[in-house]
Amino acid sequence: MKVLQGYPRSTEEEILKTVNRAGIAVILGPRGTGKTQLAVNAIRDRIFHTPFSALYITAADLFDSLRKDVADGGHGKTLRRFSQVGLLVIDELQESWDTKYEMTELTRLMDKRYSEMLPTILVSNLTDEGFRRRVGPSIVSRIQEGGLMLPCMWPSFRAQLVQ
Repeated sequence: MKVLQGYPRSTEEEILKTVNRAGIAVILGPRGTGKTQLAVNAIRDRIFHTPFSALYITAADLFDSLRKDVADGGHGKTLRRFSQVGLLVIDELQESWDTKYEMTELTRLMDKRYSEMLPTILVSNLTDEGFRRRVGPSIVSRIQEGGLMLPCMWPSFRAQLVQ
């Protein structure tokens, strides 16, 4: 697993390299550091330069969709949809409830994407340690196999706009 520091121009390039080799890129850090923008830029690059699809979703919306699918009796349909998209970005991972159900479903989703060799970007305000606890050892192991951990520890861009 590669760990990047700072926000050099090469940051986006490293994310794209990870996406292009079907890895898992994890973008962590405080609010306002451009994490979501980095993920959206990867989506733009992916859909403009390849025939692959891409999908951005928040963790809360992902888990709501999975629960609704179960309630409607269509268990598996939503999981298949998210496991087959060309590039999946899951943002705001810290906003999930961290229930056993959510973590089991997230692991199932990540395992399916891994077996299909499809890239995923996970975005969160959690610390490295908090992220590892939240996603569990199976997902961490997949990331260590060739993924990218990007701690965005530079000052908030939003705070700079207010000054």
